[in-house]
Amino acid sequence: FEGLLAAFRVWVGGEELEGIWLDPHWAMWFLAALALWRLVTPVLRAMPAALPVAVVVCLLGGLTTGDVLDVARVMGFLPFFTLGLLARPEHVALLRRPGARLTSAGVLLVAAALAPWFSPRVSAEWLYWRASYAELERGFVEGAAGRLGLLVLSTVLALCVLSLMPTSARWFTPLGAASLVVYLCHGFLVKGAEYAGLGDVLGAWPLDGLLVTSLFGVGVALALAAPQVARRLDVLVDPVPHLRNVVPGGRRSNQEV
Repeated sequence: FEGLLAAFRVWVGGEELEGIWLDPHWAMWFLAALALWRLVTPVLRAMPAALPVAVVVCLLGGLTTGDVLDVARVMGFLPFFTLGLLARPEHVALLRRPGARLTSAGVLLVAAALAPWFSPRVSAEWLYWRASYAELERGFVEGAAGRLGLLVLSTVLALCVLSLMPTSARWFTPLGAASLVVYLCHGFLVKGAEYAGLGDVLGAWPLDGLLVTSLFGVGVALALAAPQVARRLDVLVDPVPHLRNVVPGGRRSNQEV
């Protein structure tokens, strides 16, 4: 996907790219992060204080930009991965309680009301977890305190969202199996829209542009996650099982699949 998206950006968009293989561009950072997190998973599982250690790593990550394999983001988001890794069904069950759901709805409403006030006062770079404290014009103490506060706030809001997620199967539940297909393939459509100049057109009417962009995003997600589409694109996203089915002697039974 690094090569496919790079070729698309160069041949279709006329962009000039450098160092894409060690410095994943655009959405590809997440694949590098997944690979590195998977490598440290055994260590985290065996570590009694895995979550505090992950928080310390996150705070120290603000000392460097870490462009190689986007290691800065890997360190910055590590506490979220660790929290999910250590979570148990009984922990999630606590979020499903009626009182927890009511509280979560209230917290999200308050956060939505305060977001417009914070937006012009805080750089969005804090939310990408990739910029160093020096780039954010902060010293270590101030930067680490800000990152720690953001870490707590982000965790609370994420738990609130999880609390409100439906527990029963809905019509859109099966679409979640194609989430990685949607994530990796939507970039071609977004970049194509950018090259077509739709951003400038929609930017002239902010409210209409927001509505059109939102509908476009939902439409793209539903289209890419549709079983007929996702099944074919999954050959690119997860090629190994498909190769086993076409290589002589590598075919597996449906039960094994």
